[in-house]
Amino acid sequence: MNISIFSFLFKDVDFFKMAYDIRKKVFIEEQNVPPNLELDGLDAGCIHYVLIHDENPVCTARVRYLNSSEVKLERVATIYEFRKKGLGKELINYIESDLLKRKVKKITLNSQLSAKKFYEKLGYKSISDIFLEAGIEHLKMEKYL
Repeated sequence: MNISIFSFLFKDVDFFKMAYDIRKKVFIEEQNVPPNLELDGLDAGCIHYVLIHDENPVCTARVRYLNSSEVKLERVATIYEFRKKGLGKELINYIESDLLKRKVKKITLNSQLSAKKFYEKLGYKSISDIFLEAGIEHLKMEKYL
């Protein structure tokens, strides 16, 4: 299994297109999230990540700083046929390692209810009741690094 993970900014057009294509496939096409909710205007201020498996971009995520030591992990997505193969875990581990180098102490995220166990296995804790976001059940979760 040949895996490469890249971090980049919104202005890196080629990488952002890879990330957005994954997000479009997962959120807009698979989960029917309206495009105006998916493209929320926050991408320019985020650090983005993409995981490439055997030359195919298959996982992505973005990180948005809330303050100097806390970030929100957002838009985590894996192409359907590449799920349950450990690739999402690889991406999150890479992101956490990168954030430690950046002196981040806390990560929060809004997990889809269907992904709760995935995040729990990675050490995230639920800190809210279930709520709807884009018509999908979510939980707020956090992890201290």
